[in-house]
Amino acid sequence: MIMKKVATTILLSLLCIHFLSAQAWSDRTSSQYDKDWSIGFGINGVNDSGTGVEDLFNVSDNWNFGIPFYVSAENYINNQFSVGATLSFNYIREGKVIDGETILKGGNEAGYAALDIAVKYSFRDLLKLKSFEPYISAGLGVTYIGDYQTEENNQITLAKSRMTINSGLGCNYWFSSTWGINLNLAGKFGLGSKDSTVSNQLQSNIGVLYHLNK
Repeated sequence: MIMKKVATTILLSLLCIHFLSAQAWSDRTSSQYDKDWSIGFGINGVNDSGTGVEDLFNVSDNWNFGIPFYVSAENYINNQFSVGATLSFNYIREGKVIDGETILKGGNEAGYAALDIAVKYSFRDLLKLKSFEPYISAGLGVTYIGDYQTEENNQITLAKSRMTINSGLGCNYWFSSTWGINLNLAGKFGLGSKDSTVSNQLQSNIGVLYHLNK
């Protein structure tokens, strides 16, 4: 319910910006994107359950939205390629599944922070689109998860960091040459030793973009 309210607020804010903006949308050429920047902020959801795609839509058990804030910055190499970084925060709440186990109830939760760097390829020019900008991405990241206890194991699982190889897809919708909205879904594949408990993650983002024109 909270996520729906926040997402609705973001969408209504963007609609207001769209109708009140005095700056008209103009067609872009590749030169207009060279070395431009955009910044973004919004909310994110994290699935670190380790259950795979078969339980992907089990939001109540597997998806986490505790303090789900992120900020991002992106540099456009040209109209097709860009490089971006995203810093995100969340909490994996009690009763949620992490690495195949359920976090013990009673004020127990694991802090979550991630820094991810990605290269993106935009299909907007290829598909001759204007406002709508679908893309794919690939990159690397590091995720920090705080200590916690689970129902299956009463011992405290100590805080840990993991490196990840990331791939994702998403889209931007530009209401004007300055303001847009971003939707993104990324899979994060954990790197670790064979005997360590390191599951893969899914992270979804929805947020606002501000394009810094040259």
